[in-house]
Amino acid sequence: MHYFGDRYEERCVVGNRKCWKIPVMEGWYTGEERFGLVKGIAGGNFLVMAEDRAAALAGAKAAAERLSGHPGRS
Repeated sequence: MHYFGDRYEERCVVGNRKCWKIPVMEGWYTGEERFGLVKGIAGGNFLVMAEDRAAALAGAKAAAERLSGHPGRS
């Protein structure tokens, strides 16, 4: 992870864990030097493009119904 700091990263210790502080636009990201991996699922974002709010809401509801597999229940 620390390679993303473009040489502006700093080593630090949080608790007894070795970490890196990496500068980001909002301040600093602090992450552990080493971490493991597990299978999982993560959230995400998507954009609803429409002519107006009513069309956007109708499109979002239709998408939620389709994804849930329960028409009429989102």
